[in-house]
Amino acid sequence: MGWYGVDFDGTLVETMPPGQYEHGKHGAPIMPMIDKVNDLLGSGKEVRIFTARADYHTGLAEIKNVSKDLFAIDEFCKKYFHQRLKVTAIKDYEMIELWDDRARGVVVNTGEFAVDVIKAGMRENK
Repeated sequence: MGWYGVDFDGTLVETMPPGQYEHGKHGAPIMPMIDKVNDLLGSGKEVRIFTARADYHTGLAEIKNVSKDLFAIDEFCKKYFHQRLKVTAIKDYEMIELWDDRARGVVVNTGEFAVDVIKAGMRENK
């Protein structure tokens, strides 16, 4: 039960250079991450593409542009994962992890950034 969220731009595909973004288009695939997703799928895990491109609620994205993006993501998934994956811009309590180039891990119920806790532990073990 539960699902893994994987961001699209900057995580599964290279971020397009500033000024070159176009709805329905995306950057080159990032094969190491595609391999990780295929490993999850191969072990029976549910993976969803978690992307702002699927956000119908923003004033910046018209429905036709979101539709172009969703079609491009669907084609990408069929090519690299040999199946369609759910695409969402909404997380819920069933999400196990989020893999994202912009996310910053936080230690549960502490307000501390995970990387800071790890670094402090490494300094203590020296």
